[in-house]
Amino acid sequence: MMRSVSRWLTSFALLFVCGGAFAQNYDYTFGSDARAFAMGGAGLATTRTRNTNIQSFNPAALAFAPRGFSLYAPSFSFRADGAVSTGKAYSYLLDGADLGDTADLVRRFSEEDSVFGANSNIGFRYGAFELQVGAVAKARLLPNNLLTNWAQTGANLGNVPANGQADLLAAGYLTLPSLAYAIKLPMGAKKDEPTKGYDVSVGLRARFLQTYYTRYLVNQNAVLGNVDAIRAPELGGSDYLKDSGLAADIGFLFRPRAGKGVNAALVVSNFVKPGSSYRALNASIPNYNGRVGNGTEFDLLQTTLSAGAAYESGGLTLAADLMDVTSATRPVDLRFGAEQRIGRFFAARGGYSSNTGITFGAGLFGIDVAFGERLPLELNKTIRF
Repeated sequence: MMRSVSRWLTSFALLFVCGGAFAQNYDYTFGSDARAFAMGGAGLATTRTRNTNIQSFNPAALAFAPRGFSLYAPSFSFRADGAVSTGKAYSYLLDGADLGDTADLVRRFSEEDSVFGANSNIGFRYGAFELQVGAVAKARLLPNNLLTNWAQTGANLGNVPANGQADLLAAGYLTLPSLAYAIKLPMGAKKDEPTKGYDVSVGLRARFLQTYYTRYLVNQNAVLGNVDAIRAPELGGSDYLKDSGLAADIGFLFRPRAGKGVNAALVVSNFVKPGSSYRALNASIPNYNGRVGNGTEFDLLQTTLSAGAAYESGGLTLAADLMDVTSATRPVDLRFGAEQRIGRFFAARGGYSSNTGITFGAGLFGIDVAFGERLPLELNKTIRF
């Protein structure tokens, strides 16, 4: 056990240091989600797995998983966009800044709309059954034009505009836990023609969620440090709002027996949708000049429909997905990904997403790392915030 842990830690350190040397301003993911992130987020129809880190966002793929027990390596993903690049985030943390100081965040990162977020999960699989726990959190900084111009011209505290304001929103959810199971249904099989027909697997994932939402307003006085950031009226004097609910995903995977490694998949995320809506209010904020409209609804989780195909042969995996075909969360995302395994312990990966750009990554001794300029926080992208 200790030898295995030591090997994992050494492999991760090598991948992280080497990747960080040329990808400091990239978003990055390491752990069990990183294989799919490195492949552009594609992989709805992939079935090839290893005994560790085999996590898939199509629950139907569990029907093709190896027998026995598998513990997923912890997965961590970081996303920064706008003025909050990952390089700036590193510097901010290393400078000893207080993440709770909203005014300081606004002073440093009001040059444009900015996003920062992270997710993490861990779990295990036993046969076709999977259990996970995880969290996704996302924050948005929305300065108005006056504050943006002020930040872009030096952020001098001596001339903070009187009507300069910014909204700082944050939302996320805890999955406690996520349970998934899949079964395989042989279709069109004949005893005397075992290579004909096709296999169909159906998987269901139920997620017990705790959702969170908060919003603060920073005005001239708050930027100057004279007052604290203002809680939005919808918070009712609390620091945040929360809700709980049940979400469920269903997936299908089709594998022709004569297809020689060709698979197809269909996934409906949040076909059971929890109550996770929060409504912004501005009516009781004096002289509100922010960018969130009064009554704007933030519905965190949306129902999405996605489809994909994959080819798996030898050490090569090719995948192509069409994510969120109804554009419930953002424009339809066309994703491509490729993986080439070299021996038992190394894999090189690359991919492309029409919404987020080029991604790449590697795996070494069971530890996976992914990099990209705008990695999403979720592979199946169901959060809209």
